Amino acid sequence: MQHNWWEKFISLESSESVDIKRKKLVLNTCSYIGGSIVLFFALQTVYAEQPLLKLSLLVSALFLYGNVILSYWHKHMQLAITACGYGIIPLVFAIVYTGGYQNSGLYWTYPFAITTFVFFGYFRGLLINIFILSVIVLMLMNPDKIIADYRPEETSRFLASYMVNILFCLINEYFRSRSHAELAEINFDKQRQANSDPLTLLPNRRFVDTVFLANVYKEREDYFPMMLLILDIDHFKKINDNYGHDIGDKVLQHIANVMKDHTRETDVVARTGGEEFLIIFPKTDFQLGITIADKLRKIIAESSYSYQNIEIVMTVSLGCVCVNNSQEIAHGLKRADELLYQAKRNGRNRIESQLM
Repeated sequence: MQHNWWEKFISLESSESVDIKRKKLVLNTCSYIGGSIVLFFALQTVYAEQPLLKLSLLVSALFLYGNVILSYWHKHMQLAITACGYGIIPLVFAIVYTGGYQNSGLYWTYPFAITTFVFFGYFRGLLINIFILSVIVLMLMNPDKIIADYRPEETSRFLASYMVNILFCLINEYFRSRSHAELAEINFDKQRQANSDPLTLLPNRRFVDTVFLANVYKEREDYFPMMLLILDIDHFKKINDNYGHDIGDKVLQHIANVMKDHTRETDVVARTGGEEFLIIFPKTDFQLGITIADKLRKIIAESSYSYQNIEIVMTVSLGCVCVNNSQEIAHGLKRADELLYQAKRNGRNRIESQLM
């Protein structure tokens, strides 16, 4: 099955949750420790004649505390992270504009560049930092328009060091994101291998039980009515006995490819046993499911496998059941298996079906 098919079922939540956890830790640090530092300086400026600075520091401290506390209540961590990332930008401008506590505002801007990259990634973080730097440059190039009083040499050294700071933060975040993406892909491949049959590359029984059905139970309305088909190759033992197990494996691969080519991307075709396959048609009613199953049966019978000028003709028997909710799945699978054996007893190369 192709990569994009597996992406619908195999979750990368484990990799994504690690990244969210990292951002959450940064959010908590910025909110509690950073908020406390901002509040400390807000208290230091209580008696200073800088109302804008006092107001900016106090509002920012309350915002940082409130945002992280609310994140425990609404549980939308990404929203809290985004709010914090954008919410600290006015504080940066206020600190540079007013000069901060004892005219040290420029020196307190460096941490904001780092957290911006952490919260927004290397690309959006770079754009936001360019915007912040542009506004800071505009203020510093117009010293008569701001309250702060910075020395010219202090301004030039700050801008140079701040750009270096942005550059190194960008490099770090870029290669961190590359490494994270590679680890996520490795994790994805491991999950796919664990849930695949190595011969046919179809999903295996483990995938059906632990991945697909788990999704069905979580998102029930997206799958029903559902057709369950258990398919078995007729007289497969004779193929192995007459031509050898290597050819038997080729036949299994051939039938697997036929089924993949003649089913929808939303369908699941899994190898669950030696010559037994499970096919699942989500959002398919009984009549349509039987029509598709019979078409598939005929296609397999007509698509023989060629081996050294020998045509190996194969037929399949199917047990088909239509279920209407997740509670019927276990019984539906059992009943489909019983109908498969009934199809075998009734002559093979046929379908036995039941609407639950």
